[in-house]
Parts: sequence; C-alpha cells; structure tokens
Amino acid sequence: MRRTSSEKSRRDFLRNTLASGIALGISPSLLKAQPARSCARPTNATADPYAVVDPELVPVLKALTKLVLNSQTLPTSRTHL
Repeated sequence: MRRTSSEKSRRDFLRNTLASGIALGISPSLLKAQPARSCARPTNATADPYAVVDPELVPVLKALTKLVLNSQTLPTSRTHL
C-alpha cells in the first residue's frame, strides 16, 4: 500500500532521505567508472542491424519496419489485430 506524502511516517521520511543521499553520493563515482570490457561495435556502416537479434525474430522485425503507422493507417492496423 502506497502512502501519500502527508501519511508518511518520520521513519519513511528518514529512510527515503538517506537512500537518496547515498544514491547521489555514489552516482559521481559510477559516472567516472570505466566498463570492465568494451562492447564489440561494428566498424563499417553496412553492418547488419539484426546481427544481435534472435534469428527466429528477424523476419517479424523486418516486416514491422515496413509497417507505417499514421492517422490514416492506424485504425486499419487495429482492426487486423
């Protein structure tokens, strides 16, 4: 059950205040941290955008990219669902 701000106890207020203070104190160190390993990124512009997608889902994703949604096509596509 979620309480409104007027219903929160002193304990809740203190807990939330400390948690946000800790989060704000930790965040600068997280922003400066370097990743343990670098992600492999394609170097050429013609790399396959579906290379990391499950092969079973590639045909569905390619079909969705052809789908154009605007105010005229949206009602039609909703009736087909």
